Amino acid sequence: MDTTNRILRELGRWLMRFEGARTHIYRTGTGEFALLLGGCTEETASSVAQQILNKFSGVWEFHTMRMPISVQVWMTRVPEQMKTQEQLEIFVGSEYNDRLPKDRIYLADELREEERRISVEMAVRRALENRSLEVYYQPIYDTRTKRIVSAEALVRWIHPERGMISPGAFIPVLEETGYVTKVDHFVVKSVAEFVRKRIVAGESVVPISVNLSWMDFYDEELMTYIRGLVMEGEENAVKVRLEVTETSYAALSNREGNVIEELRKIGAIVLLDDFGSGYSSFSTICEYNFDIIKLDMEFTRRIGKDSKIKSIIHSIIDMSHHIGARVIAEGVETLEQLEYLGRHGCDYVQGFYFSKPLPQQEFEKLLHELQEEEGKEQAEPDVTITDLIDVNVLQKIQDSFSQMTGMAALTTNAEGVAVT
Repeated sequence: MDTTNRILRELGRWLMRFEGARTHIYRTGTGEFALLLGGCTEETASSVAQQILNKFSGVWEFHTMRMPISVQVWMTRVPEQMKTQEQLEIFVGSEYNDRLPKDRIYLADELREEERRISVEMAVRRALENRSLEVYYQPIYDTRTKRIVSAEALVRWIHPERGMISPGAFIPVLEETGYVTKVDHFVVKSVAEFVRKRIVAGESVVPISVNLSWMDFYDEELMTYIRGLVMEGEENAVKVRLEVTETSYAALSNREGNVIEELRKIGAIVLLDDFGSGYSSFSTICEYNFDIIKLDMEFTRRIGKDSKIKSIIHSIIDMSHHIGARVIAEGVETLEQLEYLGRHGCDYVQGFYFSKPLPQQEFEKLLHELQEEEGKEQAEPDVTITDLIDVNVLQKIQDSFSQMTGMAALTTNAEGVAVT
């Protein structure tokens, strides 16, 4: 047995002094110990933690050796919904343990907040397993044709008891704990499967963008999957686009290599999300390349309310076009907003004026309607100028042309053969 394991065994023996009817000791596979103190007060738990810190901090004597040892202690309340040993092991394992600074004992308020975060994450884990998470699609429309040209995929949590839970109630927590990557992976796969299914069935489909957190770019499994989607895009027309916020670009600035630009080079379409909401918007545009810039909805909402905002929006649209990017305005809710954006060259709009985020079945209905409209247009016969102009008027135009040029006007006979 090596020295490390001997020390850990000795530490375990010392911790056994706390073992009792309502106190249990566990050791994880990564060398941490967990004490489950049942029915004790916060004051008692803090006292136990302090004893551990006092015992193991500094130089520790082990047989004939003197070894410097540091101990890291964290405390939290175990959520009531944890009923099995497996759940407890997940709770005390390194998956949570690694996320906590461990050079101090936590105060009561901090423990409650950490408990809330862990409780939310575990609930989302169950939602994924129980298929309570769903992908909704919010259509994006062309400002000129007023037709759907793409969509954004958004995750929604349909709780069996509480109904629809706002993303604002759980996404920020998942970003703090790192579990957001699992949810993003679920969304990307769901969108890819949805698009492929429609393509195989010969049904219309539009490009669909998925939101990526900065943490996603450090998850090699997800990146490998996305690269595969991008590489097959040309052949199978899998239209999955990537939305990245300014905050994510800032967080990725220290990462070796520009993984987003690498994806663009192999064919990925990248959208800069929430442009204008960060502190370094123009710096982000200078340093990175984008295909589409999404104007933050706060700009859109102030159209008609702030005299300065129209000039700012106009400038952002012009700037985006000059660097080769198209523009989507988010949060469009009124006709005034739509008309202003259309007049000033905004390419696309997204918002409740046209549609809220839709469950997949309702979104498919919209796509079916789009396919029918396109089919009708293709079936309509071509219209020529002679169909639109009266025959007598056309003859006068031909006579005028002959007088001006001294040449006979070129026309067609009934069989469509050119004659003079």
